Parts: sequence; structure tokens; C-alpha cells
Amino acid sequence: MRKHFLFIFLSIFSVALYGQSLLNIKHYSVQDGLSQKNIQNFIQDDNGYIWMATWNGLDRFDGYMFRNFKTYPNSSVRITNQRFIRIIKTSLNNIWCLTYDNRLYLFNTHQNKFEDITSYSKNLINSISKVYALKNGISWVVGMQNELYRIDEKKFPSSEAVQIYTNRGNLGNVIYNILQDKDGDEWILTNSGTMIVGSKKIANQMPFQFMVETSDGIYLATSNGFFAKYDKKSKNVLPCAPQKPVAAIRGMERLNDNRIAIFQEFGIIIYDLRKKDFKSFDLPIAIRSNLFQDISGKIWLLSTVGKVIRLDCLKGKIDLLDYPKYKELPGYSQRPFMHEDEFGTLWIKPSDGELCFYNKETQRLEQASVNDMGVKFPVSIQVSNYLVDRHKNIWYANGDGFDNISFRQKSFEYIINEYSKSVGRAIMEDHRKRLWIGLET
Repeated sequence: MRKHFLFIFLSIFSVALYGQSLLNIKHYSVQDGLSQKNIQNFIQDDNGYIWMATWNGLDRFDGYMFRNFKTYPNSSVRITNQRFIRIIKTSLNNIWCLTYDNRLYLFNTHQNKFEDITSYSKNLINSISKVYALKNGISWVVGMQNELYRIDEKKFPSSEAVQIYTNRGNLGNVIYNILQDKDGDEWILTNSGTMIVGSKKIANQMPFQFMVETSDGIYLATSNGFFAKYDKKSKNVLPCAPQKPVAAIRGMERLNDNRIAIFQEFGIIIYDLRKKDFKSFDLPIAIRSNLFQDISGKIWLLSTVGKVIRLDCLKGKIDLLDYPKYKELPGYSQRPFMHEDEFGTLWIKPSDGELCFYNKETQRLEQASVNDMGVKFPVSIQVSNYLVDRHKNIWYANGDGFDNISFRQKSFEYIINEYSKSVGRAIMEDHRKRLWIGLET
């Protein structure tokens, strides 16, 4: 028996919707022009183009067409292995390309050509493990044998573009992180101390592993629980000691509301920069170093035991939320993410579970779905890596190309006509915002 559907725009009347935003998922593969199905990571450049590291060079997507970049036998620069494993955007809108054989090349997006950085320095060994791209055209490159190079793109092709920092000063053999502060000074955090390239100096040579910069200054922490603020005048650090001793620190992150989150295995410590006080939250389960703060200030954490943690710091409330699990685990490692779209829906993709959203009405994590004429179809995705673009859309690789998820605000509802032999003929809203529908029977 055929059913009639009424399609009603919510702009006509006031109804609160607590469900998810509407999803639009579009798949792209080699049939659409992608050069190769295995995508290792994405970046978005300053012009809005989406770039992908593939096993067949570098791909660029403008929203309509793909273009592939690689080298050929007659190219001035020959890439020894076209299988790219990672790309990193520089502050000058060029792209570092790391290949499967651990060689590093710079792709000049202004001239659409690859550059071999070894041509600028004979002392640079092109066997690279990691790249840190900072501001003002500066990048730090770490070699497979812990070699350390500072590269200034603005000085290419001069030999002065590459500086060797291996074994300089108090640099250790393990580099934890390299960051640039708001003054442009560069901080190299190692297991033997910290080196600053710039105007600042630091006397304390503790093995700081974590650093965040806030409006109040620079804060540093070691993995064994020492937390301190950098003091520019004394060129040293001032300990910030909570009442309760801090156990091993696993991470540190600046929050949106002038606070710092310090991760521990079974807890999180919130440091309020205005009040200069600490608030500890002990958790019954171990957490990963994945933190997301939503627009309301709530903190979301992924755990190691199949739960999502929702922390309301103001109320001191901790919620442990279940999420829909995979019925069968994928054959490759999944990359988790947490994301809030521009309409306020929070999306979570755990490594062992389905894409889900937080339903504010039920206060539960529910599996994402697409809506086709009022019928919901659950969404199941696999994510090896992802990018959130400037419009808060998600691009993710799935082993067979990639998908793009865009979001739209839910502004309508489908209402099934329970009177199967009647037809809707008129619709009206009264002064109490009630909706009246006239049916022909």
C-alpha cells in the first residue's frame, strides 16, 4: 500500500532538532582521475587546493579535476621512488615530499616543479625521518641517524639555505619536538635539554618533552611530571607546582579558554592561567593523547578500552560514553578523530568503532546515518588518515581512493501520513506555533 509523505520546512514553525547534521558523502577513485588509490595523507594549501601523497607521486584536486605531479627520465630532478609516504605544507605554500626510500624533495607550487635539497648542500645526507615546517619559510629536518638540518626556503638556491645543527651545543640524540614561538624564536626539545635559535636563552637543561604557548607565556613539561613556565628575564624556568604531585605526563595541550590540559594515563590536570591553580580529574580508565574541546568548553577524550570520556570541568562531571563498535575489525590500522561541524554537531570516529555523533537529547553517541526520503541508512567508514579543511569538511582515505564528507544543517523533517487513503491539501501555522494540515480523505 502506497504511503504519502509530507515534506515540511522548519523555517515555517519552531521545532528543536537534536539529531545529527545532514551528511553528504562523495567518493573519489582512480575512475574520477585520481592517479593511485593509496593515499598516505592530505594537506590543504593557501589557495584551497587539496593535495595528496599517493603511491604514484603527488596529486592535486581543485574540487573538479585531479592533476598528478611526478618526475620522468628527462626531468631535471629525478625522484628515486615515486611512492610518497608523507607531505607537509611549508609557510611559503610549497610542499615537502617524503618518499618511501626516506628521501626528501621540495615541490615548488609556484613553478610546479620538484627541487632536490641536496643540490643546495653537499653535506646534507638525504635520508630523512621527519620534517618540522615552521613560519617564515623555516623548516627543520631530522635524518635517519639523528642528523639535524635547518632549512630556509627564502635563501634557495644559495648554499646558505641549509645549516647543519648535528651535535651542536646540548642537543641530545632524541628530538621530542621543534616549535616556533610568537616572537619567531625556534625551540628544539631533546632528551639532553633545550636549544633556542633566536633571541631567547634557557639555562635549565632538563629534558622538556612538551611545550605550549599561551597569552600568558611559554609553559614546558617533562615526561616525569615537572611543569614550569619560561621566564625571559632570568633565562630560566619557574616551577608551577600543584598541591597534588604530578605523575608521569603523557601530553600537554592549550585549551580555548586560557587553560592548559596536562595528560596522564588515568587522569587529566587542568591549569587555569588566570587563577594560577590546578584542578585534577581522576579517570577510571586509561586515556589516549587525543583531546577535543567543543564550542561549549566540554572536553572529549578517547580511551584505550572502548569508551569516550566527556568532561565538564566547571561542574566536575565525568561521563563515560559507549559508541557503536565495528562488527569486524578492518584489516589495517584506523585513524581516530573528533570533529565539531559548523552547525554544532560533534562527530567522533574511534579506531575500533563506527562514525558517530553526540545526540544532545539522548546524551548518547549514535551511529551516523544518511537520510534518503525519510529513511535512515547507517554510515560505516574506514579511515587510514584524514584532513579537516577550512570549511570544516572532512577528507579521509579509505584504501580505495578517498571520501569527502560535507555537512548541512538539518532544516526539515519527513512526516509519514498515517492516513493511507488521505491526501494533504493545505497547511497552516496558528498563533501558538502549532502546525495544522488539511487532509482530503
